[in-house]
Amino acid sequence: GAYQLCFATGVALTSATTAGIFQAVEPTTAAIMGAALGLEPMTRRRAAAALLAGAGVLLLEASGGVRPNLLGCALLFCQGVGIAAYCLLQRTLVRGGDASDEPPFL
Repeated sequence: GAYQLCFATGVALTSATTAGIFQAVEPTTAAIMGAALGLEPMTRRRAAAALLAGAGVLLLEASGGVRPNLLGCALLFCQGVGIAAYCLLQRTLVRGGDASDEPPFL
């Protein structure tokens, strides 16, 4: 879908390394989206993991010595949001919308 186009264009504008970094934080994106939509609880551990993942992306991008292409990074971020939305939709369809009886995965 559209997230594949965002990924391919994002890689073309940045690098495979940058794309890999953005893909590494997709689970964090899904956790944040799940909490925002009321599908998953946001625990302190998840919040800390999200902050550390975001800080790690910024640190890795800033330490590369090359100014990142903002459009490419934005497209890679949109691709991650698309994948996260797909995973949350899939989870909701398979398990139902109530996560209160499930243990947190972090």
